[in-house]
Amino acid sequence: MNKKSGPPLSTTDGAVSELKLSFSADEISSAALALARQSSLGSLKHLHFSMVEFEVINKSSLGKLRALLHQILNTRGLKYISLNIICEPELPALTSSEEAREVPVPASLRRLEYSKPYLDPYLPLHLKWHAATLEDVSLAPAVPRAAFLLSSMPRLRRLQCTLQEDMEVLLQCPSLETLHLMIYLTDRSRPLLPAVRAFLTEAVTRLENLVLDFWGGDESDEAVDLVLCLEGTEEATTPAALRTLKFLISDGCHAFGPDPTEQLRHLGAVLYALPNLTSLDLGGAPTSDLLVVVLDGEVVPKLVELTMNAPWPCPHDWAHGWQARALMRRYRRLHVHIHPMVHQEDEVCEYCREHKCHKIPEYGRCTLFSHSKGARCDVKHEKCEIAVIVS
Repeated sequence: MNKKSGPPLSTTDGAVSELKLSFSADEISSAALALARQSSLGSLKHLHFSMVEFEVINKSSLGKLRALLHQILNTRGLKYISLNIICEPELPALTSSEEAREVPVPASLRRLEYSKPYLDPYLPLHLKWHAATLEDVSLAPAVPRAAFLLSSMPRLRRLQCTLQEDMEVLLQCPSLETLHLMIYLTDRSRPLLPAVRAFLTEAVTRLENLVLDFWGGDESDEAVDLVLCLEGTEEATTPAALRTLKFLISDGCHAFGPDPTEQLRHLGAVLYALPNLTSLDLGGAPTSDLLVVVLDGEVVPKLVELTMNAPWPCPHDWAHGWQARALMRRYRRLHVHIHPMVHQEDEVCEYCREHKCHKIPEYGRCTLFSHSKGARCDVKHEKCEIAVIVS
């Protein structure tokens, strides 16, 4: 069981406020003892447990895992729970009679994070018991009744989740500002799309920050068409509130390579409906018309940050070219963060050979900007930066 050096957490008299353990199925009992001891000492607020087993665990270990998850449910005073569990088989969901027998602990959780799709049978009770205090929830698994449970949370500000059933009821969340939606279509999740579309179409007038995460690089028409929901409804009387929009294309990351991704093909058609957007992360390379035609200075007029892959053989060449100058001229406060994923140091192009003014890193990002270097700027520049002269 991995932990910081020191006396065993299951016997020590030293109280900790944060308990972070990585353990195997054979060590579940040790993790339970450590949790019991630290809980009894009264200082424990943050709990991070990780168990990854790629082999099917036996019945005894499965019973111990269920007992540990039940113990976590009944631990009082926690403000943050993070569980990362990968194993087979999954535990069965609680029956209604089993749920009814559980006695709630006082609400205290502010953040709840399930980073892997393993479904904890006690997860719905966490959501129910701590509805009054939860502010940040991350759910990789699809949780039965999750949307209804989340909709009763007055303080919920940030939500990361997969497609959930009855998702439109999340419009009842009065404080929700940030949504990270993980899009992965299967036979089980595809029927949820109508409710997801209904939610997104209305939510753009309320959400300030949105991440569309096409997990697994889903390029199906049904997944890609979700971008069209950002246009909102014709009946909407208020413009979209979105300030930041981010695309993740491949397993929670940026796409690799210089070619535009399928997930961006509808973006140009909806940007006009996002007048308050200040930050746009494409998650990959832009489409051919986005930089030249769509971003005309009137669409998304408040844009300050644009993040994208370099869609050209040499990002250095592009940074000094007419497209970059024209874009910066239309958006005077704009910063362009480029991922030069196609630039290889051992394949220096003719332009780089002739122009030694900048060295674009092989990995990491480079920031293009047009303001004077002494000007006040609220945008964080990368170590590699290029000043673009626009006048």
